[in-house]
Amino acid sequence: MAEWPDSGRILDRLIEALNAFDWAEVDRICRTGDNNLLSRLENAIAPFPSREGVELLKQLRRKCLFELMAVLADALIRAGALDAEVRRQYGQALIDQGNLVAAEGVLRGMLANKDTPPRERDEALGLLGRIYKQLYVNAAQPSNPRQQQNISQAIQHYFEAFDRDRKKNIWQGINYVALLARARVDGLHLSQAPGEGEETVLLQVETELKRRLDETGELWYWDRAIELEAAIARNQPEKALEALHWYLRDQRADAFEFASTLRQLREVWRVSGDMPPGDAVINGLKGAVLKRGGEAVNVKSTDIRNILQKNFSGEKDLPLKWWQTGLRRCLAIAQIESASGRHTGTGFLVSAREFFENPGGAPVLLTNWHIVSKDGEDPLSIPPEGAVAYFEACGETGKQYRLKEVVAFSRRLDASFVSLEPVDPETGNCPLRVPPAEFDPQKKQRLYLIGYPGGRGLSFSLHDSLWLDSDGTKLHYRTPTEGGNSGCPVFDDTDWMLVGLHHGGSKEMPRLKGQPGTYEANEGLSITAIRDAIRVNLKA
Repeated sequence: MAEWPDSGRILDRLIEALNAFDWAEVDRICRTGDNNLLSRLENAIAPFPSREGVELLKQLRRKCLFELMAVLADALIRAGALDAEVRRQYGQALIDQGNLVAAEGVLRGMLANKDTPPRERDEALGLLGRIYKQLYVNAAQPSNPRQQQNISQAIQHYFEAFDRDRKKNIWQGINYVALLARARVDGLHLSQAPGEGEETVLLQVETELKRRLDETGELWYWDRAIELEAAIARNQPEKALEALHWYLRDQRADAFEFASTLRQLREVWRVSGDMPPGDAVINGLKGAVLKRGGEAVNVKSTDIRNILQKNFSGEKDLPLKWWQTGLRRCLAIAQIESASGRHTGTGFLVSAREFFENPGGAPVLLTNWHIVSKDGEDPLSIPPEGAVAYFEACGETGKQYRLKEVVAFSRRLDASFVSLEPVDPETGNCPLRVPPAEFDPQKKQRLYLIGYPGGRGLSFSLHDSLWLDSDGTKLHYRTPTEGGNSGCPVFDDTDWMLVGLHHGGSKEMPRLKGQPGTYEANEGLSITAIRDAIRVNLKA
């Protein structure tokens, strides 16, 4: 213990950084900063304190930081950690990264160890069930004998865990029910499936949930997730929505819990977001994952058409109307591709009337000058001729339009306005904030982005989104971006009004207003500065 007098402080710092969505600080604490935890573990003489080590892994899991979680768990074990829970969390992290063979080795090692406590043995059995369940749903080939063996093994592991303690292990029980239901829908006849069947086990799970509620007056968030799943199994829409309501209100639940439930409902139960109650359930869980800071959630056109009919989140700062507006903005945001199919950045539609003195009726695409420039003048850009804008959120498969010409630009403000071939009216546009959003250093204001990070699908950037500063021309913010976000819209945090055009970032960004020093920041150009420059025909 003498080697780790600051173990509690390390944990406190990590929790603080995670709750602030400060991923850079999380990485510094764990593996890149001076005296970071990983380097200390590599050279440790004494094991890291058990309680703090387990809690570190739990906290990383709650924010879905599985890669870092696995690296840290590996280091804790090599430094002498003997806790079965550390090994189980290691297996969990490997599963969620898709390293199923390695995860199975860790979990079977736990089961082979006679010193593994009963609770951890039950959890390991459940995670083995998860591995074989994942193999089955990933393959999507129910007629394949190998996949039938996978689902049979998953059912066996889940039932074995449930049967060991039918009061405590109801999450394994509901998974047993789900897989038997899935096998039935897939036309499989598992004659040697263990247990009494899905109806009997489902009734036992429901009875235990009622007992817990009667005994304590409340249900834990995982219990609410199980209650939701049981209602889906019973085809009870109202009960499912009620369970969802309480589940999303529970502030103890985090991104990991909501993402796990979302995955189970989509992959195993195949709940559709196209019709009630699936539209409310799927979109409610998606919103919860985004809000609590988990991994990016891709946006599809069906998500936009099937918006929640109620606000289940209970979050007064992010009401239903706010989410609806954000989803509508997605319709106007495009990925820009060169003629060869190379993804170069993001662009978005704006109303020409908000920028030009004598506008036509058609919307125009706004992006960075370094993404699309006249005649390809900027060496990093592409000319508009032959390039296309792909609006992923429009229609079932998205819509694609050719770019025509740069109609206005500002090199200084890294902005290009580009005309397109006629676009579908449903795409809409991103309206300006008028009067412009003003930076108030006394308020913790946030700025949000929607774009195509890394050339992947349309995604929200919401976490770690603090607005750092503004000088009237530039906006600095911590909202995370990647290559591919260049040219995406920067929105305010009240009603998704356009305040900026994103164009870059740096770990050593010079501070604004002549302030000394640098900081980690992303940078956008004020949309009103761009508008004013265009209106006076500034092309410098």
